[in-house]
Amino acid sequence: MRRAIYWLLSAAVLAALGYLLHEKESILRDGRLVFLKQAPVDSRSRRPGNSMPLRYEIEAAVGDDAGWYDSTDGHLVLALDERHIGRFVRIHAGEPLAPDEILLRYRRRRGGLRIGAESFLFQKGHAMRYARSAYSELRVAPSGQCILVGLRDADLAPLGAARSP
Repeated sequence: MRRAIYWLLSAAVLAALGYLLHEKESILRDGRLVFLKQAPVDSRSRRPGNSMPLRYEIEAAVGDDAGWYDSTDGHLVLALDERHIGRFVRIHAGEPLAPDEILLRYRRRRGGLRIGAESFLFQKGHAMRYARSAYSELRVAPSGQCILVGLRDADLAPLGAARSP
């Protein structure tokens, strides 16, 4: 009986992991390309190691929106320009989106807005490749969930390893 329970629980864990992996892969493959302008990060907040913290200019715009204080989780509405650069428009309240708008899921936590892309990991010794980053490259699902796929410079040129266009 113990052995059967062990195998059932193991199968359930593997199925859940497989589902999460499939979901992330589908966002990478089918998600909409979005560039978010990075905001300066306090140099005292930099962590040692092979990662850099990321903040976004949209945080300042969201901070002024009254809907921000109504919940701890929700969706931002971003307008995309012809270069796929996202600009905060409003907090989503269920209204239909314009063709150039997308949803971006957020969580309000201590320390500010969290979208799930707050740090970038890189290989040891490669920090200088990413020092001039100005934009984060995201893939965003229709649900608003996003995945950070790379960093770009001020001209939207990829930094580090080659990424998707």
